[in-house]
Amino acid sequence: MPRADKGRGRVSPELMAEAVRLRRAVPTRSAAQIADIIARAHGVILSERTMRDHLARSGVSRRALTAEPARAFGRFEASRRNEIWIGDVLIGPFVPYPRRAGSRRAKLFVLVDDYSRLLVHGRWMEEENTRAGQDVLRSAISRRGVPEILYFDNGGSYRSSQLERTCAVLGVHLVHSKPYSPAGRGKQERLNRYIRERFLAEAEAAGISSFEELNDAFMAWAEQVANTRVHAETKTTPIARFLADGPPERPDPATVREAFRWSLSRRVTKTATVSVLANRYAVDPVTAVVSRPKGTDADTQRVVRERRGRQAPLQGRQALEAQGRLQNDDDQSRRRPHTIVAADSGSATYSTAAVSLTYTVKK
Repeated sequence: MPRADKGRGRVSPELMAEAVRLRRAVPTRSAAQIADIIARAHGVILSERTMRDHLARSGVSRRALTAEPARAFGRFEASRRNEIWIGDVLIGPFVPYPRRAGSRRAKLFVLVDDYSRLLVHGRWMEEENTRAGQDVLRSAISRRGVPEILYFDNGGSYRSSQLERTCAVLGVHLVHSKPYSPAGRGKQERLNRYIRERFLAEAEAAGISSFEELNDAFMAWAEQVANTRVHAETKTTPIARFLADGPPERPDPATVREAFRWSLSRRVTKTATVSVLANRYAVDPVTAVVSRPKGTDADTQRVVRERRGRQAPLQGRQALEAQGRLQNDDDQSRRRPHTIVAADSGSATYSTAAVSLTYTVKK
C-alpha cells in the first residue's frame, strides 16, 4: 500500500509554520535563506527543495507574495476623428529578404486614428530616429489633417525637442504613455499584430527586394485592405468612419513647413563651419577676429570679414554662435556640403528644397 504521508514532509509542523511566518515577514526571502535561519535557530537541517515545496503548498511562494494585484482597465475610444493619433514603431524583416549581406532591419513608423481605427500613415525606414518619425508624421498631417493629441511611447524617436517644437507650432498636445504599460495602447498593438499576420507574412513569403518595393506594397495594402475591412469593434470600415463628416481640413502648407523646421543652436568654428547632424556647413569666411582695443566697450568689439569686396562689421565675441534651422526633407540633399552666403546684417540663410539653415551672429 502507498504511504499515507506520501508527498508531505515529515518535519515538525511547528518548524514549517515558522518557515511560513518567516516568508510572510519578508516575501523576498529565498527558501535557502529560510532553511538556514531554521537550522541556526533549532539545529534542524532542511533541504532547500523541501522548504520551497512546502512554502509553495502553503501559498506563500515569492511569486505569489510579490506579484502586483491585477488591474482592470476601462475601455476608451476617442469621440471624433483626429482627436487622438497613436504612434508606434514596428520592427520588421530584413531588407532585402531573404536576408543576405547588406540587408538592413526594416522599422515601420505607423500612426492610427483612435476613433476610426484608420491606418493614417506608415512607412518602412532603415533607421529608427527622430528624422524618420518626423517624415512619417509630416506626410500623415498633410494627408489626413492635424490631430488634437499625439500619443506615443517613450522611444527615442518620439522623445526630442524637434517633435515638441512641431507640436507647439501646430497646437498639438504631445502625450507619452507610462513606461511598461502597453494596456493603454491596445488599438496600436492590435494593429501591429494585424500587420504581422496579414501583410508581413505574405511579403516575406513573396520576398522583398528593396525598401521602395516594401513601402509601395504596404501603402497599397493599407489603402485597399487595412482601411477598407469591416472592423470588428466599430462594425464599419475605418475609412468610412473617418470620412463620415466629409474630408478633413488640411493645414496650410506654409504652417506645416514651419512646424517641421529643425531649430538648432550651433557655434561657428575657427574654420567658418557649423556642424548639423554630423554634417558640416560652410558659412561666410571670417578673415579676422579683431582684438578689442583698450578703453573700448565690449559691445563695440567688431568681427571683420570680407563680403563682396567690402568689410562688414559684426558685433560679437571671439566665439560666434549660430542658430540653425534644418528642414528635414530629402536625406541625400542633406548629406551634400553646402556653402551659406551671409547678409550684411549678420544673419545668413541658405535654402534648398531640403535644407534651410539660418545662423545669426550674437554677442
